[in-house]
Amino acid sequence: MQTEPQQPVAGVIPVAAIVTVLLAAGCSAEPAPTAAPEQAVRIHLPDGPAAVDLLLLEEALIEAVREVGESDGNAIGPGEVVLYLYGPDADAILAAVRPALDGASLPVGSHAVVRRGPPGSAEESTILVD
Repeated sequence: MQTEPQQPVAGVIPVAAIVTVLLAAGCSAEPAPTAAPEQAVRIHLPDGPAAVDLLLLEEALIEAVREVGESDGNAIGPGEVVLYLYGPDADAILAAVRPALDGASLPVGSHAVVRRGPPGSAEESTILVD
């Protein structure tokens, strides 16, 4: 059985032409590498937002973590504020923000919770202020 060549349809670009352009532009047919697992550091401040100048602390943390991760805001609940920091290396995040935390007047009982893997991984608590 012989098939007749198909006539080009106006406005339709053949798939082979699209692939050629993408390969010429440096695109790969290989799947994109997966991102490193997102690790996390949560800063827990007891006594709520009245215990610390939250705006100043968040600005200091955003600046401190800029090279190693990102700040993802806070959660203010009854008696506690939690600040969320994420990136590929939780230890690097904690090391980067430690000077800002040490320079702030954090309430007694403040601590950091470090997760060195994707969500669901084990967590470790580090006391910031006894």
